[in-house]
Amino acid sequence: VDNKTMESIDLNKGSIGWGFRTGGRITGTPTVDAQGETLLVVSEDMSVTALKADSASAHRATVLWEAQTLGRNMCAPTLTKDLAFLGSDDNFVRCYDLHSGAVLWMKGTDAPIRKSPWLLGRAVAREVETAGPGSPKVVVESFEGMVFVKNSLGLHAFEAASGEEVFKDARAERPLVKVGDWVVTLD
Repeated sequence: VDNKTMESIDLNKGSIGWGFRTGGRITGTPTVDAQGETLLVVSEDMSVTALKADSASAHRATVLWEAQTLGRNMCAPTLTKDLAFLGSDDNFVRCYDLHSGAVLWMKGTDAPIRKSPWLLGRAVAREVETAGPGSPKVVVESFEGMVFVKNSLGLHAFEAASGEEVFKDARAERPLVKVGDWVVTLD
């Protein structure tokens, strides 16, 4: 009734499984990462909670990490395999490490963000040496691209990995596609 409680439902049996209650209303859609391992829940009480995406038959929700923003969280986060992007009423967009909850970067946008971020880019796999030259190599996959947030001042674009600002367009509504060095936006 109060939009503070999430419940899992066993689709085979139709029975209610584990539940999780936040301190404030859940106003952004809870989001699961592509691997189906982490469920991110944001609420207007300024909390960000990562839950293990357990099956409904689990006894209770497992909290992986929790973080706080400085304002209400009104929109759903956007996730990659390793990163979570969240815009907040505190005028900031944050990039979290999805596995630990550490804030990797945070950038101001001078107005509240009430729309979910968009991503343009792709996962890139690279071979890296484990301990220096000549050591065994492992393949590491990471997201390369841009994250976009929209607020009353315009569309803001940032490098996803570093948070470096790419551009701000006061007229653009959202990104559509990246073509070479160009981003096509909708006005």
